[in-house]
Amino acid sequence: MAQEKDFQREFTRSIRIALNWNQEYYLYHKLSDMSLDKKPFDCFLAYKKWFLWIELKIHKKSTAFAVNKIEDHQLYALTQLMRTGHTWYIIVNVRIASGRKDSENFAAVYNIKSWLELVESLDRKSIPVVMLMEKADTILLRRRQLWDVKSWLKI
Repeated sequence: MAQEKDFQREFTRSIRIALNWNQEYYLYHKLSDMSLDKKPFDCFLAYKKWFLWIELKIHKKSTAFAVNKIEDHQLYALTQLMRTGHTWYIIVNVRIASGRKDSENFAAVYNIKSWLELVESLDRKSIPVVMLMEKADTILLRRRQLWDVKSWLKI
């Protein structure tokens, strides 16, 4: 749980620094864990003409990511938002500690369409880490406690 909070904190900081650096107007809000019984998503970002809904997940093993980590109520809420024309993303942070400096640490970004297509194409209930990386719309890398969100946001 601590690593998931670290990822959320790093991601929030990365968004704010990237957009402030470019002097962009934006609204970014992370939902409090205490605010709802079943939180429909982790955060949202209003930026330029975009309104993005984001669900952040962390995966700490070299094995497959269980699809059911994205809970039914989250999928329901996010697909309802998609019907209104908004975009939503699932971002899976893979942190595999190998005890070396070159430990795996990347974030696979999926929009709703890519995620649903990937899950429907599976003949299993999990996604191998290699496939997470190969099928992602974008891969974010972490450098010095910040995520490279500029490439994803196209700024």
